[in-house]
Amino acid sequence: MNWKIARWHPPQFAFRIADHRLRITPATAAESQDGVVAAMQQKTRLPGEKSHLFLLFLHAFQGNITLMFQTWTKRRPVRFMLKYFIAFILLVASGTAGAQRVLEFRNDLLFNKTEIDAIAAHAFGARLRSLAGAGKLDPDPALKARLQRIFPRLLRAAAYERPAAASLAWEIHACSHCNENAMAMPGGKVLVSAEFIRNLGLTDDELAYLLAHEMAHVLAEHTREFATAARYFVDNGLARDYADIQHELTENLPVLLRMAQVSVLQELDADYIGFILGAHAGFAPDAMISLLEKLGNDGPSLFGTHPTPAQRMKQARTMLDAARRLANSSTVADGLVQKQ
Repeated sequence: MNWKIARWHPPQFAFRIADHRLRITPATAAESQDGVVAAMQQKTRLPGEKSHLFLLFLHAFQGNITLMFQTWTKRRPVRFMLKYFIAFILLVASGTAGAQRVLEFRNDLLFNKTEIDAIAAHAFGARLRSLAGAGKLDPDPALKARLQRIFPRLLRAAAYERPAAASLAWEIHACSHCNENAMAMPGGKVLVSAEFIRNLGLTDDELAYLLAHEMAHVLAEHTREFATAARYFVDNGLARDYADIQHELTENLPVLLRMAQVSVLQELDADYIGFILGAHAGFAPDAMISLLEKLGNDGPSLFGTHPTPAQRMKQARTMLDAARRLANSSTVADGLVQKQ
């Protein structure tokens, strides 16, 4: 089974570090494909008070963190390291980690969110009707019950980290003998394969982190981000609307291949967001590790659009201790945290 190619849309570029965002513009990207990817590799600094907290944190934990920082900067964008450190600040240095938001999301994306969600809802509805007509929609009552037990907890965590998520028309379904393994569409549409879950032997906690990863793509508006970045990879992209660019991406495989590195970084970002959501919802963080171990048997991504199993595992293990602290301290799953 190959979870890696079961996405409805390719991942998109997002550069988010706290309140500091690197925007893709003609000035920063030079209207070139190389410029977009290069921008993802740029170092940045945290502004204001968060920079001060970051320096205090590095001073307090100088030994291990400095070694980690020096090792990782040779292999991946600094963006991910800084996001980890922010999480560690909240979870380790603060005594109220469970009552603080960890994630930040962009609010400067191009194209119309309502239009994108409507297009996705139409496509998702058509897919469900096709599955239902073939007797392949929600075939397993036991799995349906599991999804209905797990999903609301993740929704509370998602709404806490991004309050606008509460207004989405979330849906989750399972299918049998379908092309999808696990996928998400804009607006909160999630579909998973019954055989995929059964063949992997996923526990409830592992299933929760699988769903959280897919939900992360929705929360980060990856389809919208992808269209924003793709303007620099398609002909005359700056003058084209969303539907036109999306059609181009559907038909133009070479463009998607040129954006492979963008996809890799976005998948790692979804793992990061999903790990936070699952921990906030009270699911055992060690289940993220065991999930990745099971998914690791899938082998490398066909077109290099996903990170390697080793990359994903290294990121998850680095986050594990902080995720455990968050899971132990957060009351989001019980609906007890007062949103700030």
